[in-house]
Amino acid sequence: MSQRIRDLADRCKEECLAGRDQGKATVVELLSVDPRSEDALYIRSAANDVTRAVTGRRGWVTFSIGVDFVREDASRWLHDERERRPRHRRRLGGTMR
Repeated sequence: MSQRIRDLADRCKEECLAGRDQGKATVVELLSVDPRSEDALYIRSAANDVTRAVTGRRGWVTFSIGVDFVREDASRWLHDERERRPRHRRRLGGTMR
């Protein structure tokens, strides 16, 4: 297990319990950890400790992070494609189509 990741997780835990947000660099570094590693297990344990402390042992953490990578020429095509779509929409079954 990486001592750096362990120290980072511990620092984040302390700061979260004190009500402080984490910076982008910290979050990116924590997300770069292999999810199957011991480091990831330690991070999840720290997150669980914070959640239990904040919610009085009644809450849990769930999250999802998605990143879309699109080449520049593809993004132009997508933009052009949206412009060609009809302006009207019909509501079908509670969803926009």
